[in-house]
Amino acid sequence: MLRPLLIALLGASVLPIAVSHPTHHSTPSELVPLATATAEQGVELQNIAISTHVQGLSVLSEFHISLRNPTLSTKALPFKISLPKGVQVVSYQLDQEPEVPVNHRGIIARSDFQLKVNDIPANGARVLTLRVKSTLEQMANQWRYQLPIGFAQGVNKLSIEIMNPGLIAQPNLQIDSRPVALIKIGSTFTATLDKPQISNSTMLTGTLNLGGNPQSIEVTKGDAKEEFVNSSQAVVSLAHPPNEPKAIAPVAPAIQRVEVTGTHIKRVMPEYSTSNQAILAKASAPYGRVDYSPPQASNNTAKYQHYTENAWKRVDDEPVSTFSADVDTGSYANVRRFLQQGSLPAQDAVRTEELVNYFSYEYALPSKDSAHPFSVHTETSVSPWNKDRLLMRVAIKGKDVAKELLPPANLVFLVDVSGSMSPSERLPLIKSALKLLTSQLRAKDRVSLVTYADGTGVVLPPTSGSEKEKIMMAIDQLRSGGSTNGEGGLRLAYQQARAAKIDGGINRVLLATDGDLNVGVTDPNELKALVERERKSGISLSTLGVGDHNYNDALMKKLADNGDGSYHYLDSLQEAHKVLVNEFTSTLSTIAQDLKLQLEFNPKNVAEYRLIGYELRALTREQFNDDKVDAGDIGAGHTVTALYEIVPTGSNGNVDPLRYGERNQRQIGELNSIANSQFKNELAWLKLRYKNPGENKSILVQVPINKAAQTKSIENTDKDFRFATAVAAWSQWLRGSPLIGDFSASDILKLARDARGEDKFGHRAEFIRLVELSSSLKPSEPAIALIRR
Repeated sequence: MLRPLLIALLGASVLPIAVSHPTHHSTPSELVPLATATAEQGVELQNIAISTHVQGLSVLSEFHISLRNPTLSTKALPFKISLPKGVQVVSYQLDQEPEVPVNHRGIIARSDFQLKVNDIPANGARVLTLRVKSTLEQMANQWRYQLPIGFAQGVNKLSIEIMNPGLIAQPNLQIDSRPVALIKIGSTFTATLDKPQISNSTMLTGTLNLGGNPQSIEVTKGDAKEEFVNSSQAVVSLAHPPNEPKAIAPVAPAIQRVEVTGTHIKRVMPEYSTSNQAILAKASAPYGRVDYSPPQASNNTAKYQHYTENAWKRVDDEPVSTFSADVDTGSYANVRRFLQQGSLPAQDAVRTEELVNYFSYEYALPSKDSAHPFSVHTETSVSPWNKDRLLMRVAIKGKDVAKELLPPANLVFLVDVSGSMSPSERLPLIKSALKLLTSQLRAKDRVSLVTYADGTGVVLPPTSGSEKEKIMMAIDQLRSGGSTNGEGGLRLAYQQARAAKIDGGINRVLLATDGDLNVGVTDPNELKALVERERKSGISLSTLGVGDHNYNDALMKKLADNGDGSYHYLDSLQEAHKVLVNEFTSTLSTIAQDLKLQLEFNPKNVAEYRLIGYELRALTREQFNDDKVDAGDIGAGHTVTALYEIVPTGSNGNVDPLRYGERNQRQIGELNSIANSQFKNELAWLKLRYKNPGENKSILVQVPINKAAQTKSIENTDKDFRFATAVAAWSQWLRGSPLIGDFSASDILKLARDARGEDKFGHRAEFIRLVELSSSLKPSEPAIALIRR
């Protein structure tokens, strides 16, 4: 029977520990005798979490210790933990490398566990997992266990959470005989200590009242064996192969040798047998699973929805262009990740509208007495890559809403804690991101936390935004392991959202995952149908994507687009801060739903046109007036920018006219010349449809786009027009599009530098650096250093 004790030791400062330098340098991580000394300068010990499970008369604890190296060079850290009598380390694991068993020793006498961890990468971290076994001692009708935590000296905060359905009374917890006050919330006991006093020999002691002797008995259920404890009848999920003895750690031959492979440690030894892999302790915990996954071959299975660039269209043949608004930004952050890893992005990973709309623009806000929640702006200029064509910008600016005036929010954090989420840029990043969002919550908001891996679970029931410490503590305890039952997680998250639904409020699920589903329903169309049903009940879905080689961008975007939410990709904590802090109101508050745009081009003035981007947001002409057709939503303060390239009537076009269609069009034009004379200065007629939040009937907005008396050159337009044009050009350049001719990275840089403007958050400066970087990665592109200012 498992009774988990989850303890998080969190500190921002360096934690001093008992470590040393050996007399000679040894590169592989290895068990070595160490004298008391200090770690290599700059290495930090932080983010320590301990989970403890009572199993029969033994206690199996897992110490998850993050060793961070903020310096610019690779470092090593000699690690040492003093073990009292009755406590032993049975195995250890570095990152996702195979678990290494340790000879059983120290159970009858005091001992030390010592390990030198090498190759902690520059500006990176390694995670050390220790599995520690200790005995459960009986004291009258209670049971006591001890855990050594002396290595955590200097920790700023000690957060403790005990979840134990078998307890019949509040546990007694002490640190060096100093009582720790626990608060009961549901079936959970929690405590948070600021700067606890921890010495070299500090022990954490837990005393549990279990109501009976925890003697294990075996029960056969199908092909699986389960353990029960007489006192509480709670189940421990342990799978043992037939006729195999039970084991806490895998039974494996002794290590033959240790080999260095890059920044990771590879253990060279005979392979585990299938049965030995099966008997690893798969400790079910409310924050995910501690599980063993054999090393997998590295291959790229990332999924992006394929699309073909919008082609030129003749106005005589197709005068109407219809598409949905889009405020997703995931493509830009993902492209940035590709470039910062030293490679050009996959072609289908580049979506122009998401690159352009990643940036904020200083479009004029709607007036206070405006009948609509957004303003519409249009402008034309000469195309920078073809002087015989024009660029037409359609820009939308949503009204601003102060954070304090937003309606109350009912949020469900749905977090993937499967095995694929273990790397530092996945679950650890998601945890940090959700804590940033938590810091923005108001007392009237409430948050639930749901996780999924092999199964699903509610980690945190609906909790007020005023209880930030409790929410963050629950987030801190998330651990990865197991397969990925995304469908089950979605259903449970929607169930939580419905149970806590706020009428007239913001009801939203925030899904954080790499999208790599492999259990339950995995068909994207079935998941889309699930999201659409819940959307109609008033619960939206936004997605926060992480990952690289197995990242399912196509699914993340599809779910958000059909869930009346937005899609964002998190490649860093800075991106999380942009999305969840700087753009808090835009991300959560919707001011206009199902926003559609339709342009009818005037054949008197426009011969051809092409929409730059929005290929995956295309709608038919008929769908514009159909209020049952879903479209994009915009949030408070959001900007939406669309660019058309057009060929003026009389200029050389790209598409040959139809023999019969052209004649018919000329005849119609002659018949209607008098009626159409009033439209002679119009380039196009812009129509927009949107719904107010929660309403079913759309509202129509119509705006003429007039031909300027004298068309501006791109250099004479405002800086937002120029910068958006530079981003759109870069997107097409990255995709290798022939539609911008020989417009180069140098041309893009000049346009962007001249349009940088105030750049409050530095996003435009970063864009310029990315263009420079992408130019150096594209072999055919000439050097651009000469145009630097």
